Amino acid sequence: MTVLKVRWGNLVLKIYDKGQRVLRLEAQALNTAALKVGKVLERRPDILGRMQQMLGRFLAVVQAAPIRFLEAGRWESWAAPTQRGNRRLAGLDMNKARHRALVQTVVALASAPEGYNVEQVRQGMRERLALAAEAYATRQAASDLAKVRGRGLVGRMEGPRRYQSQPCQLRVLCGYVLLREQAIKPLLAGAAKTPLDKPPRQLSPIDQQYMTLRQHRSQTVELLGLAA
Repeated sequence: MTVLKVRWGNLVLKIYDKGQRVLRLEAQALNTAALKVGKVLERRPDILGRMQQMLGRFLAVVQAAPIRFLEAGRWESWAAPTQRGNRRLAGLDMNKARHRALVQTVVALASAPEGYNVEQVRQGMRERLALAAEAYATRQAASDLAKVRGRGLVGRMEGPRRYQSQPCQLRVLCGYVLLREQAIKPLLAGAAKTPLDKPPRQLSPIDQQYMTLRQHRSQTVELLGLAA
């Protein structure tokens, strides 16, 4: 059995699965004060209602992440500037490590029950880019988050300055991360390498597909006259 556990402060979300089947989902409140609906016994219906909402949000994120889609022409449009009111925003250039880290950070924060704020984005970016606190300020995190919002991939929640991605937005974000990290990047990494050693007899389906893609890529490179 595999247990996936995500903790947001005193709120915990768990998935139990076995053999590609989900057995159970759990929402735990280590301290009910984190639910912000009171702690007395009379507030039990409100507490349970908030935990049900939290679990529903988590389930929506988990269901959205594996079902990814890419819209025709959208990859190129990400790098184009956007406009929010009178403010002109820079686009998302996925060739830049900072912008790739930004998309990955937004995806990682998607399951936060109460959404996330600019400070959490700043912390996530610092960890992914290995930056010191003074090298990436809150102002820069707010500017980067505005770029993702400009592309319609993050929405602002009601009330305090907190943000979240809806399942349809998350599918697009995960799609681009997967395309670059598990399709484009592996193929480019082996473009100039010598032929692989004899592969093992048993290959997983994804490894078999990589081998096929590698063979077709080599043939394409030869037809284009591209020197390795």
